[in-house]
Order: sequence, then C-alpha cells, then structure tokens
Amino acid sequence: MVHFEELSRNLTGVVDEMLSFLRLGRHPGTDRFLELRRHPLAAEVAAEPWDTFRNSSEMARRWLRGGLDWDEVEEVQRRCAVAMDMWGYRRIAKEEWESDKNTMR
Repeated sequence: MVHFEELSRNLTGVVDEMLSFLRLGRHPGTDRFLELRRHPLAAEVAAEPWDTFRNSSEMARRWLRGGLDWDEVEEVQRRCAVAMDMWGYRRIAKEEWESDKNTMR
C-alpha cells in the first residue's frame, strides 16, 4: 500500500520500492518524469489543482501548517478510525503532532 504522504516525502524512494516489488527496472523516462514533478519550481508551473507538477513535500507541509488544532485532529482520527485502520494509517499522538507541527513551521 502506498500513502500519498509517503510518496510526497520520498517520491524517488517510494517509486524505487514499487518498481522493485513489481520486478521492473528503472527507465530513463521514469527518472525524467520524477525529476519534473519534484522540481522546486514545479508548484509555480501547476495551473490547475489536478496538475501533477508540484512540490509535493511543500504541499504536505502546507497541510500540516494549515491550522488544525489538536482537538480537530483528534476528532478526525476518532471519526475516521475504521477507514484509517482499513487503509493502514496509524493515529498520531498529541506529542508527535505538536513536534511535527513545530518542525514544519
């Protein structure tokens, strides 16, 4: 299972794991595709939300900085517990959330 968050933090590493799992080799076109999508200026190129050109790690950081307080995070985790378990997401503890939020600022 691949989570978007993992892909956004470590695009090349996750793609390498996927290719290995599928027993596929790396193609030069794959490298070019990945490079275009993780370039720091990619977010400026994206004109529409569905564009694949973006700085994914910055997008994930932006969501984290987006202003959810701990009570909201806890409520989301409570209401989405079944889906989170089914898709392999773990719940975040308050201390970890605060640490991550402070790191991302």
